[in-house]
Amino acid sequence: MSNKKYPTSSNLYKDNEAKSVKFINDIRKLFSISSEEEKIIFDALRFRLYEKGYIITDTTEIFKNHFFIVKGVARTYYIENGKEYNYSFSFDDEFIMIPYTESQRGLNVFVQFLEDTEVCFTSTNNRQKLPSLANEKFHHFVETALVNQIKYMESMMIMLRMEAKDRYKWVMKKHPRILESVSLTQLASFLNITKETLYRIRSSKY
Repeated sequence: MSNKKYPTSSNLYKDNEAKSVKFINDIRKLFSISSEEEKIIFDALRFRLYEKGYIITDTTEIFKNHFFIVKGVARTYYIENGKEYNYSFSFDDEFIMIPYTESQRGLNVFVQFLEDTEVCFTSTNNRQKLPSLANEKFHHFVETALVNQIKYMESMMIMLRMEAKDRYKWVMKKHPRILESVSLTQLASFLNITKETLYRIRSSKY
């Protein structure tokens, strides 16, 4: 791993009503919540701002506290035998995915923010303070969102068995703005193709 120094996160926890409302609106898409439950969940939310380029080297907190991207982009990657593998990219209104299997295998898993990114989360301590019904609804929201992302990861596994040009079409359809933040080297790694092949696909010479 590079010894390059990355900017530190601001570590600012802040109650931000507009961003909390956005998060709660996502919960409302699944089921109704009362104004009282809304306030309870609002009070449990915390926000943190990470600067572009910042790398989290210990992803335990993300795994436990379900980091949800309010605005920004993050990539999750791991290193095996000295080689970097891009596992996933997470965008607005998505949870940051941590590869459990790779973590269990003892591989180093990292999360890098590809632009200034604000994340929303609740700590285990804050969740334990939620009344049972609000806690149940919050957990249901998290579980539903994570199941949807697991389905996405399963579709990605199918994608990786496609022809190279079809992989590129797949990711551009799923994430049309991916190249605004993700380098071609990172995208090629994610698609499991060489950078040269990606260049040929993008120039329609494949």
